[in-house]
Amino acid sequence: MRGKLACPVLRGLRRGNAPELPDEIFFGIITRQAIRRGSYASVRELIDTIGRFIDGWNDRCEPLVWTKDADTILAKAHRSAKTQDSTIT
Repeated sequence: MRGKLACPVLRGLRRGNAPELPDEIFFGIITRQAIRRGSYASVRELIDTIGRFIDGWNDRCEPLVWTKDADTILAKAHRSAKTQDSTIT
């Protein structure tokens, strides 16, 4: 991680049907693709492996491409909010 500091984010309990948070998805990927595949003689070796994985991840990153326009997304959000309000009252 060469000069990078980890900033853990603590969150409350998740609802069972809520979509996964981006950090949870990333930690799942790094666990499957890097950490479980190796055998580490020291903590330093594990940290170096994680650092190499993150560097490679960042080298291959691509910008997010929206598949819907903002008006469609906002309209759906407003419909969803109205539906939730009507079920609460």
